[in-house]
Amino acid sequence: MNKAALTPVDERNATLSGVVDFDTVPALYDQLITWLPKASDVTVSLQDVVSCNSAALAMIVELKADALKIGTSVSFVHVPKELEDLAHLSCNALHLI
Repeated sequence: MNKAALTPVDERNATLSGVVDFDTVPALYDQLITWLPKASDVTVSLQDVVSCNSAALAMIVELKADALKIGTSVSFVHVPKELEDLAHLSCNALHLI
């Protein structure tokens, strides 16, 4: 699977899958921001992400900031090790994911 996909599980949970990189993040971000509920906490699983880069980290940071503006909190679970490592190297930004 090379294409990234957002699969809503229910109104508060979704799964990202595929490759989350510079090519796929713009469309994926648009899907995520449209899916976000207006006033609740949501969880996004990254369990099915097969590859990611710094674009994925930027997307997460931006999504969390935009979600807060509409009163929603976003949590990410099953974060790939490569993304955790990147967040740690990026000014110790691990707490953001």
